Amino acid sequence: MPLLVECPDRRRETLLFVLEEESNAWRFSIHRLAYYCLDLAEMAKTSRVVPVIIFLREPARPHNGCV
Repeated sequence: MPLLVECPDRRRETLLFVLEEESNAWRFSIHRLAYYCLDLAEMAKTSRVVPVIIFLREPARPHNGCV
């Protein structure tokens, strides 16, 4: 989900936050996120993009007998 932040008086460049949510960490793709960020930055005419990834579940940890 893109979130565009603009300064009303235009003293600062537009800032674009790209919020990416993943239920399963193993499905996350850094390449897909990069594509989204570049595409949205071009549409918003800004080079200031902040990608934010939100993982809804903890990644599975390998069981090695330790806590």
